[in-house]
Amino acid sequence: LVAAPIFPLVLFLAACLATVIPWKEERRSQWLILSYTMGAPMYHVTFRDGFIGDILTSSVRPLQDLAFTVFYVFSGLKGWWQQSY
Repeated sequence: LVAAPIFPLVLFLAACLATVIPWKEERRSQWLILSYTMGAPMYHVTFRDGFIGDILTSSVRPLQDLAFTVFYVFSGLKGWWQQSY
């Protein structure tokens, strides 16, 4: 069985892996579109690239919160493993 403090971490890692690993053709096209958006200075910029660039720019603050949450969960797990929390 999975311990209660580890279960949210397992679900989070599974969601990250499902996003990163291209199991289906749709995810490959997602990464291709993202590469065109990141390479916009070297290519002709379309509406799609500008729209996705705006979404990425707007997601900086939530991604900072996500990084803080991951750090918080890992530090809590460290205390749980050492029984020093």
